[in-house]
Amino acid sequence: FQSVAGNDNSNIKCQARIVSSIGKNGIKCPRWHADHVPVRLVMSIIGPGCEYIPHEVEVTVSSNMRLVDRNALNTLDEDDTRIANDIIVPPNLNTEKKTAVTSAKEGDAVLLMGRAWEDSSDDDFTDNASILAAVHRSPLLSSGQERILLTVDLVPPSQYVYF
Repeated sequence: FQSVAGNDNSNIKCQARIVSSIGKNGIKCPRWHADHVPVRLVMSIIGPGCEYIPHEVEVTVSSNMRLVDRNALNTLDEDDTRIANDIIVPPNLNTEKKTAVTSAKEGDAVLLMGRAWEDSSDDDFTDNASILAAVHRSPLLSSGQERILLTVDLVPPSQYVYF
């Protein structure tokens, strides 16, 4: 995580959160989306981890096959999450015998680049704007299944608050 923040990261700020959910009605982010942060570390402490599309899988898909509808990502006007998810990431999509969707397991730490990284035009973190924001969602939970999640966000200097 620190290596992504840059070499001189002594002044880099982070924000950590612990989120809990139970069962189907407790799922926090069931729709495919990209976060509006530079970088987010996501780790499930209890229960299944997030589901995501690895960057290398998305960018290796042939030009005539669309893996993620980035125009619909975070902007789709569809109330039904299942329908929205099928539009954003078509179901049962496989590429070169690799499953497009990766499911993190309990205890896996996943580093997700966000929209603020993708949209960054200054040198807050890096000049590598070729990395697309990571498309991910919360996994489905069965009735009564628990999930405790740790997230750590890299806070851009423009959002620092000094007291």
